[in-house]
Amino acid sequence: MKATFVVTVVFFSFIFLLIAGMMIMIWTPCKVLRFPEEKYKILTPKVEAGECVTYETYSIKYKRIPGTASRQLINNYVYDYSPIIGNAMVGENHRKVKLKLPVFAEPGIYFIRTIYIYKINIFRTETYVRDTENFLVIPTMK
Repeated sequence: MKATFVVTVVFFSFIFLLIAGMMIMIWTPCKVLRFPEEKYKILTPKVEAGECVTYETYSIKYKRIPGTASRQLINNYVYDYSPIIGNAMVGENHRKVKLKLPVFAEPGIYFIRTIYIYKINIFRTETYVRDTENFLVIPTMK
């Protein structure tokens, strides 16, 4: 009888610690990125379809966690680019990004949306969304 009681107490203690650990992993605040500026700055405000648009990113990374960046070209439709897996250095990160526009992009005003996804642990992911300023796609002159 005494052995059964000890096994039961150990079992429930283990379950309690397991649940407490899961709750800590789910609810503990975890900030991976911060963006000091509201939008990414466009360096090429006019771009022909099929050419590259250039923009500047600025972020501050707090944790060394690999993430996935997905980019979308947005106008009346959404064009998805292939996701990129990377691990930027902890601290300030300044980058100039060149992104080739599709040849079939119609003239008009566009912006690029970047979605960053970081898997913190098995129970939690952090998602950050950042847009660029608007830019103009002009008809191809060729």
